[in-house]
Formats: sequence, structure tokens, C-alpha cells
Amino acid sequence: MPLLPFWGRWLKNKSSWYLLVFGVLSLALLVLPRHIKSASGSLLWQVFYSPFYQAGDRLRGLYQVHLENQKLRKEISSLRIENGILEEQRLENHRLRQLLELKATLDFEVIPAEVISRDADFPFSTVVINSGTQAGVTKDLPAIDPSGLVGKVIEAYLNHATLQLLFDPGFRISAVIQRTRIVGIVSWKQAELLEMNFIPFDADVQVGDQVVTSGLSAIYPPGLRIGKVVKVSQKPESLFKLIEIIPFADVQNLEELFVIKVYRE
Repeated sequence: MPLLPFWGRWLKNKSSWYLLVFGVLSLALLVLPRHIKSASGSLLWQVFYSPFYQAGDRLRGLYQVHLENQKLRKEISSLRIENGILEEQRLENHRLRQLLELKATLDFEVIPAEVISRDADFPFSTVVINSGTQAGVTKDLPAIDPSGLVGKVIEAYLNHATLQLLFDPGFRISAVIQRTRIVGIVSWKQAELLEMNFIPFDADVQVGDQVVTSGLSAIYPPGLRIGKVVKVSQKPESLFKLIEIIPFADVQNLEELFVIKVYRE
């Protein structure tokens, strides 16, 4: 009698039923003929083991795909870095070719230089270049890039020099409207804009006119490109026009340039 409660509890347990079923199947396999054992074993494999084996194969396949994806990501990252380096080299070669083409058109000697540091303000008002007195750079020499004037040397040392750029608040230069030969003074206005001052109210100045150096200076030779007129206006009762200019040179992204050796009389 005491065994009945025990068997009742045992049979209510699912794990016990599984154990009982596997036990019965194992005994059956022991006593059955060989051909039935073989068929039963195949059936048991398909029912109980094959799904787990297939799942294992899938997991191994997914892991291999994961490893291949990681490898491909690394290769893509390497290619992106390599492409970035090649693109920088291509752009640098393009800029250097522009400088060489510019040098071939100039009537005066120039000193090549690269920007090695900038000031912390925006827009940039000064930069440091890697050419100094040892290369022939001296104070007050003008600096240009393939697009036009960028500034002048304000300090020169043995192996480097400091340039004052067009966007420096203290920068001033005598300039001329190339089309009509009207002379004025160009200085920084705001952001990346220049302004041309002391232009008479009745002067012929139009949007799109090009502004170049006048040559009325011991520093800048005549004809250096400065910028293009983008706005012409006038205050009521003012004797002068308000002229806004955008520079030709990309002063904020300056990298390579020439310092012009102007021989003063």
C-alpha cells in the first residue's frame, strides 16, 4: 500500500514519463530483430537527434557567416582609409600642379610654402608657414595662392614666418576695379567678406566686377587678383558707395601658397 502514493507522484512527474518512455524503447530495441532495430534506430535518429544535429549545423554556419562579416568589415574599413589617403594625395597633387602652372605665368620670383598652423579665431586672421628667412622670406612680402592674394608676411624667422590674411581686421590694401580703374581701399568687413572703401557715389561699379591690387604700394605688385564685387549699395546722403567683395582665394582652407619676392627700388 505505501507504494501506491509513491507511484502516483512518480507518474505525475513529466520527467518520469520521459524516463519511462526511453526505458521502454531501449528494452524494445534490445529484444527486437536486427532489421527492425535498424529501422527503429533510423526513426529515433530522425525524430530525436536529427533536429538537434541540424540546429547545430545551422549554428555553426551562422558563426562562420559572423566571422566572414567581421573580416569583410575590417577589409572595408582598411579600404576606406586607403581611399581617403589616396584622395588626399590626389588633391595635394592637383594643388601643387596649380601652383606650378601659376609659377610659370608670374614675372617675379616666388618662394613656395605650406601652412603649418592657424590661429584659433574664425575667420582665420593669421597663419604660420614653413618657409622663413633661410628661404628668402622677409617681412612685408605678399602671399598668393593659385586663385589670388591671401595676405602678407608680418613676421619672419629662420625656418618659418607668420602671414597676416585678408580677414585680419587690421589688413588694408590699395585696390582697383579692373574694368573701370576706380581706386579704393580694401579691408575685412565680416565673416568671409571684404569691403572696398572710398569709392565715389557716382563711380561705375557693378556686381561681378573684379578687384585687383592697384600697384600704389611698395609691397604689392599691380594686378594681383583680390576678389569679385557681390554687392553695391549706398547710404542716403553718403558721398561713397558701399562695395562688398568675396575674395578669390579660399583663405579659410589655405594649405599651399607662394610668397612673392618683390624687389623694392
